[in-house]
Amino acid sequence: MRFRAIADSLGIILMFFSITFVVPFAAILYYWDLSYDPATQLRSCEEGWRTIISFLIPAVLCLVVGGALRIFGRGYSEDIRDREAFFVVGVGWLVIAFLGCLPFLISGTLTNFFDAYFESMSGFTTTGATVLEIPGGAPEGADYLDAYPHSVMLWRSFICWLGGMGIIVLSIVILSKFLGGGSSLMDAEVSGPTSTRLKPRIAQTARSLFIVYMTLTIITIALFRIVGMDGFDAVNHTFTTLATAGFSTHYSSIAYYDNALIELAITLFMFIAGINFAIHYKLIAGIGDKRKLLRDPEMTFYTLIITFAVFLITIILIGARDIGTWDSFRMSLFQTVSIITTTGYSTTDFSLWPESTQFIILLLMLTGGCAGSTGGAIKVIRLLILTKLIRREVRRAVRSRAVMSINIGENSLPENVVQAVAMFFIIYIMMFIFGSFLFMMMGYDMITSISTAATSLGNVGPALGKFGPAFTYQSMPFYGKLLMALLMWLGRLEIMAGFILMFPSSYKE
Repeated sequence: MRFRAIADSLGIILMFFSITFVVPFAAILYYWDLSYDPATQLRSCEEGWRTIISFLIPAVLCLVVGGALRIFGRGYSEDIRDREAFFVVGVGWLVIAFLGCLPFLISGTLTNFFDAYFESMSGFTTTGATVLEIPGGAPEGADYLDAYPHSVMLWRSFICWLGGMGIIVLSIVILSKFLGGGSSLMDAEVSGPTSTRLKPRIAQTARSLFIVYMTLTIITIALFRIVGMDGFDAVNHTFTTLATAGFSTHYSSIAYYDNALIELAITLFMFIAGINFAIHYKLIAGIGDKRKLLRDPEMTFYTLIITFAVFLITIILIGARDIGTWDSFRMSLFQTVSIITTTGYSTTDFSLWPESTQFIILLLMLTGGCAGSTGGAIKVIRLLILTKLIRREVRRAVRSRAVMSINIGENSLPENVVQAVAMFFIIYIMMFIFGSFLFMMMGYDMITSISTAATSLGNVGPALGKFGPAFTYQSMPFYGKLLMALLMWLGRLEIMAGFILMFPSSYKE
């Protein structure tokens, strides 16, 4: 492994990352108020010199370190190899999470490094799990802006948006690699075994998907404003909705609004964000048959899972709680889409729902969105392939000599793709079980441990039990937060890519 090539690539990433600090600086200028006195005023949303420093230091650090790495490895990134690229992705995520946590620390928003790193990793991996609490308690309708600066809250949402775009681009190379696509890391194949080439080069594909991401961002902000959000909330919730992250500017998440129109708008764009962005691109660009695109096997399966889960949860809530049909359906629809897309918004404390509905929610945490989306977890395409694999093996038990292929749409999958999917599923479940056991070793009950492992590995956010949507992870010990951060990182890197960094053979020529 050539460390100069790695240094060059990391240097490019860090120098680009330094530009992103312009966004919170814009918020500082907009909300600047020289009359703000922290000794006499309750609200601290007005900006001051400390917030400027909290973003200036990491921005300069990115430029200096990134520039030094580029000088050390100049020119090597042009022919970076697969193992080196995976190393850059894995280590780069860890480094950026560290730099992204500095504004939380320096501004005083979070005073503990482990808390700040947890919050940053949660944002960049679009998990949306938070340790942020309101000093002195959180009364009903509490707003984080009552205690923290606008720029810091915007940064918290913006890193989710950045992570979401990074996930889409990474999924092009990581998922296609580990689903047996056989493409080079620098090829431009869209994620998943049934994907098709969008553009001949990775940079062109990334540019096309970024245009889709930006277009949806603008549309979402406009719609959120129309349905009743103020401008700042619309921007923040757009960032965390399209990234399927779930951070909110309100302590009670979307329950703060108690507005059916806002919930419907968020549900729509969570659903859209959970679909393969290659499909969005083709629909917008007018590539291919639109009817055929809308009948994509993975998207169809994704929609069927949501429909079935909403139906079941609605029926259970109507029968088990004193709630009307409309309210049961409204809560069921929102929470189902929120959990399966791994967004993690909440309109109610679903950890208080009947155990049967909590079991469905746990399964949704493990399911996740479509390949090539900003969603996490196992991904619908893998589950679709696994169901077809089970069906084939059952049929083979009767007709042992028959040659049976597994088809997704019109595509017949190579056997190595099927094997890779099965292997990923086994490793994912093993990591889920191991993570659950470690949380139990920390003294947590079974439902809390299992759901915390599932929500971390799947990049969902809220868990069940002690860490349900009504609570944060502030009370978790630092080693528990580090374990969650590690599981978030592994889950976002599709596990296999993270494992590459753990084997000594990866570093040999």
